Amino acid sequence: MRCATTVEAAEQLRISQPAVSAGLRQLETQLGLPLFERTGRRLQPTAEAKSLYDEVRPVFSLMRGFSQRARDMKLGMAGRLKVIATPPLGYSVAPVALRRFLEARPDVSVAFDVRRLEQD
Repeated sequence: MRCATTVEAAEQLRISQPAVSAGLRQLETQLGLPLFERTGRRLQPTAEAKSLYDEVRPVFSLMRGFSQRARDMKLGMAGRLKVIATPPLGYSVAPVALRRFLEARPDVSVAFDVRRLEQD
């Protein structure tokens, strides 16, 4: 929908131009209606294509957010961290280290607890 040609779409999607053309043909066949008017090498979306695109656009946004979240998790930029420290570390080094850690990773949630070592 954002590209004027299948070549441009293929470049953006990082797939071959024949794959884009085949995908469009398959989608049009499944839906039973033309989505684009072909004028030379250019594609013009039909009114039906524009309407369907408006319906599905929020799904693309959700998928981009999902993909970004998964990448962040893979890179250790998102998730949960539980830290338990003894009082000497918990009141000195740990807060500074955790603050620096969280500045670089705002999507990580941290549970931080300071506890004494119990001796039996």
